[in-house]
Amino acid sequence: MHVLMVTGSFPPDVCGVGDYAYRLTQALVEQGVEVTIIDKARLTAGPYRSVLEDLQRIRYDILHIQYPSVGYGKSLFPQLLSLKMPAIVTLHEFSQVRLARKLASISFLLSARHLLFTSEIEMNWVGRFFPQIMAKSSVIPIGSNILPVGESYTRRRDEVVYFGLISPRKGIEEVLKFAAIGHRLNTHIKVRIIGSVPEPFRRYAARMIERSRDLPIIWTLDKSESEVAKLLAESAVAYLPFPDGASERRGSLKVILSAGVVCISTEGRRLPEPLRRQLVIARDGEEAFAKAVALLADQQRCDLLSSASVDYAKSFSWEHIARRHIQIYQAMR
Repeated sequence: MHVLMVTGSFPPDVCGVGDYAYRLTQALVEQGVEVTIIDKARLTAGPYRSVLEDLQRIRYDILHIQYPSVGYGKSLFPQLLSLKMPAIVTLHEFSQVRLARKLASISFLLSARHLLFTSEIEMNWVGRFFPQIMAKSSVIPIGSNILPVGESYTRRRDEVVYFGLISPRKGIEEVLKFAAIGHRLNTHIKVRIIGSVPEPFRRYAARMIERSRDLPIIWTLDKSESEVAKLLAESAVAYLPFPDGASERRGSLKVILSAGVVCISTEGRRLPEPLRRQLVIARDGEEAFAKAVALLADQQRCDLLSSASVDYAKSFSWEHIARRHIQIYQAMR
């Protein structure tokens, strides 16, 4: 089987969907699937008609589009491609994106041979407004874009980590408030912010770093995958204060759980009960800090929660994700 995978971003681009496409490709190849990647370099190589003619010459069984991603920018190429060539489309976001992005995604609801969503909640949300899609839709959860290390490390008891992209609407401001609480209370707890900075948000990241100058924050940015995996293996507790609440579509949360880090997060409308049981819920920074202190002082509870997180993470292993994709590909051939 030969899959033509279209994605606006792909490593080394800083984009969660690009990382997902990379991991999925690796897992499919390990299952014996041939995959050709078409990313923004190919999509911007010339006029739409010229690029389309090139793609039509490639012998493939399945066209699979990952959408949205940073690399597409404002381009409507993937929508035009789906209209011209029958495709499976993974919609990584719909309900939470801005109106312009929702409108840009509607054409996929009409043209796609099959739609993939990353959570039941997201699929059902779209299905309320477009019930006709339900007959051609499936759910495959996202996995961890950082594979956990295979060895054990001593976890730090004086540090809370944040992991994710450094960009607006990711909860960075709340993490700074969390650190300020510890600074005010004169505790020994430090906050380590681990992540990557997308190019459009370099100035935003610089402002956040400047605002945190006097806080007990360690900025650990743009590190390799192996370095990040080791840092997380050495971490006991994480704080991920998503503005709209934790959910299955949060890739950074999947990374934290896979690494066995106990996660304090926020509750939202899209939090399924199985995932909720893996989290320590906090309404605000004050409550989160109090719970972090208690967790760091209770190694037995931390170990139990860590073990439960690792077990839960098996449900979204890349091997499992690849097998689910292959089942759908085979049904579409």
